[in-house]
Amino acid sequence: MAFNTNNEIFSDPRVRKAITLLLDKNNILASMGAGYAPLNFVYGNENCMYDEKLNIQYNSEEADRLLNEAGWNYINNAWIKEGKVLRFSIVVDSTRADRVNAVNTVANQLINHGINVSIKEISNSKYIETLNNKNYEVIMTGFKVGYSPKLSIFFGENNIANYSNENVNNLLNTIKNTGDYNVQKDNYNKLYDEYLNEFPYIFLYRETDSVIFNQSLCGKVSPNSFSIFYNIEKWYRQ
Repeated sequence: MAFNTNNEIFSDPRVRKAITLLLDKNNILASMGAGYAPLNFVYGNENCMYDEKLNIQYNSEEADRLLNEAGWNYINNAWIKEGKVLRFSIVVDSTRADRVNAVNTVANQLINHGINVSIKEISNSKYIETLNNKNYEVIMTGFKVGYSPKLSIFFGENNIANYSNENVNNLLNTIKNTGDYNVQKDNYNKLYDEYLNEFPYIFLYRETDSVIFNQSLCGKVSPNSFSIFYNIEKWYRQ
């Protein structure tokens, strides 16, 4: 889910972070069935650059504190600031059943916490137009990424969150221009700190694969996310 950080509500990172802390990803995945795993950043936790501090958990007390700090007050089951109710819409492609399912659970979780959320299910063609024009408050979308995705897609120029952070751009350039693992790791961790303070996106889940093979296949059969044929030289038929 991408926040439009140019929006008046979501220009405040405290609001974005509060909303992130109000989401229970396990509950979202439970409503979707098999074939999905939780996601905390652009890539999964099998990536060598992943850090456990990205594993943000549901925390309604901290969310309340952040909303209060941002000037919102909880009155009569709603969050209000300067006479305005905290409300927004989430755009989703109606042809993507998984995203529609997930965003409905997201909306229910936020509504239960006094945040007024509506869902705009639109056709695929309208969705593409809306995404390209960035005509949304929040959009539920997805990306096909490799094991070493270009983070500039999410944090660099012209990203879908309209997010801009000079420190992040400098970190991305350092990561791009060095082959030293330790330097990269250090700068990735600094990038994570920026992300965890700002939350221009909420990474919710990723699709998973299943490998099916005959019981007569023996040996060290250990397919992984990098190769389903890992250790194939140690496979044999019974």
